[in-house]
Amino acid sequence: MDIKLKSMTEVESPPVPVNTKGGVPTRPSIIDQVKRFVTRTPELPTADLGDYETDARTMEPSVIKTCRQLKPDFEKGKYSLIVVDDISGRLPGLAIKGVADFISNVNHKQKPGIVFIQASSGIHHWEVVNQFNQRILPHLDIVKRKRVLIVTDYINTGSSIEMISAPLTKNGIRFDVVALEISPFAQNKGNYQKIRKSAIRILSGPSETVGTKIYNRPDLSGLGKNRYGTPKVMPSSRDSVIAARRDIKRLVARTLNAIYAG
Repeated sequence: MDIKLKSMTEVESPPVPVNTKGGVPTRPSIIDQVKRFVTRTPELPTADLGDYETDARTMEPSVIKTCRQLKPDFEKGKYSLIVVDDISGRLPGLAIKGVADFISNVNHKQKPGIVFIQASSGIHHWEVVNQFNQRILPHLDIVKRKRVLIVTDYINTGSSIEMISAPLTKNGIRFDVVALEISPFAQNKGNYQKIRKSAIRILSGPSETVGTKIYNRPDLSGLGKNRYGTPKVMPSSRDSVIAARRDIKRLVARTLNAIYAG
């Protein structure tokens, strides 16, 4: 049973095709399936690329690096749920979710669910707890069977992730953290130290400005941040959201290609 919060920008993983050879159903190799997925997800000509594709390309090194590290866990189906730090973490979260879904599917494992939790300096701790109580607590028995993967774009002080991870720890849920980038100053922050003590592991991409760039462009998700953990659709954002969804699907294809066929 998947736990899923519906999203306009969610990436769906394709079904695994079954071939028939000599009357016996056979599945193509994982590499063949990845190649087929990549072939069905064509790149756009450079002239057609906009801000969304540019930022998807910006995320690519970090998404590939972290997904390479997560690949064995995805193959074994170790995650019950992906918790995304909304709003600016939504696009990398959807990219990693797309990779996790594909790898889980081809390895006959249950795909992780996904929920979006808003946590920032402008949101009170009790508001984050309310989101947890509404979106995760009702499914606690299912979530606790495996680990949770928290995905964010950028960790500066660790305050947002600490707010998200605190109710997980309180309820005995094991979790890992993935960030596109972790600020070198985060190591000395109290909130980050709390995360390090609670998390099983913390993964990040190359030490560049990847996370910062995405952090400064929350509009890429087509959503605006609202109080009480309820995202609001930004005006005239439909085309941008559609573009972002296509770009994430291409990013998922490039990541899978780099992991398996690269």
